[in-house]
Amino acid sequence: MTSQLNRRQLVLASAGLAAVTMIPARAFAQEATPAPATATDDGIDVPVLEVAFTAGGVTATPEVPAGTVRMLASSDGTDDQGILLFRVPDDQDIDEILALAVSETPPPDWFWSTTFPGSVRNDAHVPSVAEGFIVLDPGAYILLDDFVHSAALIIATGEAGAPIDIPATLHVVAEDSMTFTGLEEPIPAGRQLWQLENAGELNHDITIFSTPEGATAGDIHGIFEMLFSGATPEGGGDPFEGYGESNPMSTSWLSGGRSNWFYLDLEPGSYAAMCTAGDAEESLPHFMMGMIVTFTVI
Repeated sequence: MTSQLNRRQLVLASAGLAAVTMIPARAFAQEATPAPATATDDGIDVPVLEVAFTAGGVTATPEVPAGTVRMLASSDGTDDQGILLFRVPDDQDIDEILALAVSETPPPDWFWSTTFPGSVRNDAHVPSVAEGFIVLDPGAYILLDDFVHSAALIIATGEAGAPIDIPATLHVVAEDSMTFTGLEEPIPAGRQLWQLENAGELNHDITIFSTPEGATAGDIHGIFEMLFSGATPEGGGDPFEGYGESNPMSTSWLSGGRSNWFYLDLEPGSYAAMCTAGDAEESLPHFMMGMIVTFTVI
């Protein structure tokens, strides 16, 4: 194995957990019933991949046609975040990889170069549904929910066919220079369909959370740097006070040259977006390498 990341660190880095577990979520009454998953009437006619995250584990539609699919990810609000969706190479034994996925074994070497099509997941700890679109090549995929050590197998059948036009209202680009572009100007409040495009060669993702007014990317990086080093905040207290009052979305890793779309309905305020992906050569997620940007919703 070449990775410096153990499996726990991998999932923390892959799904925003390094952020979400440090940034306090609002306290909500927990209901052990997933929110109903109903597709948006947007005229985009593609197969639906239904996913449910519950305290008992993750379940998913076992078989969908290859190509663009609508992902509806419902949550009962009791399960913390921790997702990865990745393609299993054709020469690997599916049962063995499923067993490996829910173990503490570090990922095999092929993991770092396999296909990551992205995914959608709401981060609010309330019954909710995340909705978006991903593109699946033909083959077998594993959807991993680490916090209950659960995995679901998804088979994408047939041929992928021609790309589907997804009319995004906001286009965000992830670059290997550890930057996001597309969030420089204020964003109108309300429901929009975002496109995250990975224009680099490394894996990237996006986690979005609210921030105090005036907070900068440097402020957020400084807090994480302090916490990752094991330092204690001067004067005590919660260094993330005022952050994460809303954690509206996270995706999982997205391979270079691919896009992941997701619906967001943001209220006016201050927000940050950061990349939590990692790779075999680095033991730190990308937000620790500066891939954080703040933006405003008006």
